Amino acid sequence: MVEWIFALFPKNWEMNKQLGDYESDKTLWDQHTVITQVDKIKDGDLALIIDCGEQDFFLEVNKALHKVLLEKISAMISLPSRWA
Repeated sequence: MVEWIFALFPKNWEMNKQLGDYESDKTLWDQHTVITQVDKIKDGDLALIIDCGEQDFFLEVNKALHKVLLEKISAMISLPSRWA
């Protein structure tokens, strides 16, 4: 799942300066990716607003995160969620 996200933005934001080359240590990169951290969220830990436009370059990544959040923690969310 995570690999396609990095394939979209290979070397953006100078993340490789902090985590090294993605191809060399995918596990380290996965440990520092929001979408892989969803299982660690507990009820009441976090409130999120995902805000991006239809032309946003990160739209598909944000949609994927939204889907994972709904799948993994929907039982903990007391408010209805929608992708608008």
